[in-house]
Amino acid sequence: MPCSAVTLSLATITAIVATALLAIAFSTDNWVYYEVRRNQIQIVQAGKQVEKFQLLEMKVFQLPIALRTEVDNLTDCHVK
Repeated sequence: MPCSAVTLSLATITAIVATALLAIAFSTDNWVYYEVRRNQIQIVQAGKQVEKFQLLEMKVFQLPIALRTEVDNLTDCHVK
């Protein structure tokens, strides 16, 4: 029966250490807090899309007229 006494003492010591670590974790209050502001992310992404479209328009405007009409026809199909 000495094995059960050793196991019981190890379990007791482990429980005391675990309780102490939990108390330290809750008392320090070093928890990480994340806040996601989806509206701001969507506004930023929309602005980037507008910039990309404006750059595309500038590049298309610099194309020769024959190619420009082909590109306009392609973009008209995809715009909703």
